[in-house]
Amino acid sequence: MTLFDSLREEWERLQDDSSTDSFFASWTWCSTWVRHFGSDEQLALVTERDAGGALIGLAPLSITRGRAGIAQLGFIGAAAPVEHFDFIVKRGLEAVAVPAMLAKIEAIPHDVLCLANILPDSPSLPLLRASGIAFEESEGHVAPVLELPGDMESVLAPLPKKKNERFRYYRRRIDRDFPNDWSCATATSASEIDDAFGVLVRLHQKHWTSRGERGAFADERLTAFYRDLAHCAAERGWLRMYRLIAGGKVVSVDFAFVYRGRFHHFINGTDFESEVDSPGAVLHYCMIERCIAEGVREYDMMWGEHDYKYDWGAKRRADRTFTFYATTRARVVRRARELVHRLLWSAAAKPPLSKAVAAAAARALRRLRPPL
Repeated sequence: MTLFDSLREEWERLQDDSSTDSFFASWTWCSTWVRHFGSDEQLALVTERDAGGALIGLAPLSITRGRAGIAQLGFIGAAAPVEHFDFIVKRGLEAVAVPAMLAKIEAIPHDVLCLANILPDSPSLPLLRASGIAFEESEGHVAPVLELPGDMESVLAPLPKKKNERFRYYRRRIDRDFPNDWSCATATSASEIDDAFGVLVRLHQKHWTSRGERGAFADERLTAFYRDLAHCAAERGWLRMYRLIAGGKVVSVDFAFVYRGRFHHFINGTDFESEVDSPGAVLHYCMIERCIAEGVREYDMMWGEHDYKYDWGAKRRADRTFTFYATTRARVVRRARELVHRLLWSAAAKPPLSKAVAAAAARALRRLRPPL
């Protein structure tokens, strides 16, 4: 048994007694990530124990190396397009455990320490700011969030009149167009999850590739990770794989999680050519209703400031990222990145070379970017 596996019971017990509400710091997320991407990384779990040997703090970290050979120390799974990572600390002992873990983290050989996308209300933040480490603090991912009241009417009432009426109209119309022939179903069994996941991949990729983008499932390894994660989260009761079915067809699928009172809207796939008017909006309506009934306190729209999230009344929330360039080598690479960024994007602003230069800029920045 590895150290990672041997920590599971303590890890999960600690998280239950922690202020950290991060699904992405859970043993389930981290172990699934390591199973699929562990060969690319070096685990660097940092723990802190009290005088009696009980675990009071855990930093789920790993070391990855970019093409420039830069060793970056950061949260496990932070390479995925998600947010809300954090340390896990016994509630009330943050002022003891976080500084102690930071001292151990500094002793791990690395070029860059990047503690990315920590929730802005994390108790770790003031301790990181007061740590004495020369962190550069910046805004991380923006994940709009909707605080859930006690009923659907209280969600809709504060919205501007047109948006309020539009969402109600979409909900009424599916009843009118598909009387007794539509449902919002949750995949629960292993076969249902696999079927729903297959439809999710197909609908998601069809939509995004039609717009000239890769989509979330373009990478086979990442797709396998997401599929495995769905089953692992289902075993813990955290998976919410919603399917909007109308006229015998699945027209929208949402891959989501509920963890400690927070709903995470993760990845969606929608058939925009279906006969359902705004199937994505209808599915959100149903999911919000289900969350309220379940007692969920927060509907997290996750990364991306898309208009539809704010249409539902979500508020802007930006995670915080702390980066420390520990070596001269890392600082040189960083300056090179900044220089390339300025030069190429400045040139990209001058037609007719804009598209070609912009593509060259993207390729160059990918080569120079430390792993994130």
